[in-house]
Amino acid sequence: MLDWLSRIFRAAAGTNTPAPRPLSRSPLTDPPDGAAATQKSAADPPVPGGPALPPPLPNWHFYSPSSARQRTVDITRADAPGRDLPGDLRIAHCLRITHHPRLRSIGDGLTVPGDLTIGGFGVNFNLTPEQRRIPLRSLPRGLRVGRTLTLRNCFRLERLPDDMHVGGSLVIEDCDALESLPARLHVHGSLTIRGGQSLTALPAGLFVDGNFHLSGTRVTELPPRLSVGGSLTVDGRSRLTSLPADMLVTGDVILRHTPMESLPDGLVVHGSLRLPGSRRLSFLPRGLVIGGTLDLARCTALEFIPDDVRVGHSLRLHEAPRAAGRTARAPHARPARLHRPPRAPARPPRRHGNAA
Repeated sequence: MLDWLSRIFRAAAGTNTPAPRPLSRSPLTDPPDGAAATQKSAADPPVPGGPALPPPLPNWHFYSPSSARQRTVDITRADAPGRDLPGDLRIAHCLRITHHPRLRSIGDGLTVPGDLTIGGFGVNFNLTPEQRRIPLRSLPRGLRVGRTLTLRNCFRLERLPDDMHVGGSLVIEDCDALESLPARLHVHGSLTIRGGQSLTALPAGLFVDGNFHLSGTRVTELPPRLSVGGSLTVDGRSRLTSLPADMLVTGDVILRHTPMESLPDGLVVHGSLRLPGSRRLSFLPRGLVIGGTLDLARCTALEFIPDDVRVGHSLRLHEAPRAAGRTARAPHARPARLHRPPRAPARPPRRHGNAA
């Protein structure tokens, strides 16, 4: 009641009522904490005897997926009509270069804190196959990418710089002129290579922290000392014929429809080994250890399975009649036995009450 009467008296006396402060502030519309907030508080002092004004709220910054998309810089032919792109671009987050059929080179020393995408669709899915292609001959020396580097339809790109650094994944798709990858390449994320008519070999000691996906290439054998922290997947009419004996794969090994004829002796797969459609695979090596599932579906040339093959989970022999039927070539062969860790001994039943 008293508060209502005091408002009436102040209105009759012509005293300005202080405007209420907003409950939230926007970093785009509201002024930052400083002179503007100080002048506002000085122009509208608190009313004597009235409630004290709350302290000014901090200038919070809110991030959302929409604001993250706005931080991606798109460069097309309309933005840079020339054939060269300078390397001293100021990129705060991500850079995407698409629909630029005249781009030939990018200046050295380019640094992108987020993702770098060159070629492909971008945000325009109506581009024709010719509009997706970018005639980039080489990547800039000293290239630094904080997260994922994606190269699509760079049909004149022959090699990657040896001194480039990619903090995340590396995606290479339909780069037909690419002949080789940098020596001692270390991919801190996943590595994906799809297509490519010139790539026939991978560097020795290739190290991939995530998954490695190889599809539709002319690579016939994987490099020695290959290390994959995730799963290894080879598909898409690949020409892979052999695996290195010293490779290390932490996850699954998936080889779909490959002309694989044999596997290295003593192969150890921590996850599952899946060889669907390997119609040239005629035998399995002795001492094969599989931690998960052994999938031999549609391996029509496989004739027997050694008796010392150990499988941790299950064995699949769909449309593999020779291996399942134990042909005369190896009448002593037995199906792979399941190897499971021994169970812990059961605890004795708990007695209630005092023992007799």
